[in-house]
Amino acid sequence: MNEVYAFLKKNSTFYLATDEGGQPRVRPFGAIAMFEGKLYIITSNQKDVYKQMMKNPKVELSTMDADGTWLRVAAEAVTDGRREARAHMLEENPMLKN
Repeated sequence: MNEVYAFLKKNSTFYLATDEGGQPRVRPFGAIAMFEGKLYIITSNQKDVYKQMMKNPKVELSTMDADGTWLRVAAEAVTDGRREARAHMLEENPMLKN
């Protein structure tokens, strides 16, 4: 998992795919963290992407580096409302503080 995290972090923009009623939805993300051995992303619970993940938690992340090496990760999204998780995400991604 550390290698996956390092690759995603190095490439700064990755794409998250969700499902909306059988229609794939893909959007760019840039904030990622590793916390307690798991990958963490963050989004507002008011956004469609959050609602899509709550309805169908099966997601995929994908990115590619400058030499053409790419990565795709299938995952199951789980909400973590703990203050410690949020603080770690903000520590790893200071641009989110604004």
